[in-house]
Amino acid sequence: MTIKEDVLKAKYFPKDSRDRLKAMWISLAVYFSSFLVVLDFYESVIYDLKMIATLEFVTFFLLCTLYLLFPRYVNIKMMSKILLLILSIYLSITLFIPDYNAVSSIVWLAILSFIPFVILGHKEGKFWIILPIISFLFIWFITAFLNDALLLYNKTFLIQFLFSYLLI
Repeated sequence: MTIKEDVLKAKYFPKDSRDRLKAMWISLAVYFSSFLVVLDFYESVIYDLKMIATLEFVTFFLLCTLYLLFPRYVNIKMMSKILLLILSIYLSITLFIPDYNAVSSIVWLAILSFIPFVILGHKEGKFWIILPIISFLFIWFITAFLNDALLLYNKTFLIQFLFSYLLI
């Protein structure tokens, strides 16, 4: 059993193919995302934050299920789209639900900006980059109407982060 062949699911694809490389990147993205979700889940359980802990548990369960189904039942393109959808929904929900360290959920934007272009290519990568931007704009409009009632982040920080994300 080798890490590259078995754990990263490379044995299911021909050697020196682009699909083999994409499969390894997808597997690494699932591992890294699962690791971060488990760390956040542990922190949420310690500080008795039940709502965010439930979300993180469901996200971890979905990531594990997705990894087990890949590549026998789910192909590379579908796997990457489902992975991005899970992470985008997770990000948009964590921007609303209070957490012990709410700034740590911003780390997901760095992950979401990298995965689409590497795995899906330039054309589809643009579409998947727009999802976190829409969630930021949605939060901006909600907080503008509610007078900072749901704001977890400073408005100046959100604007700066949005522009830096667009530059990446």
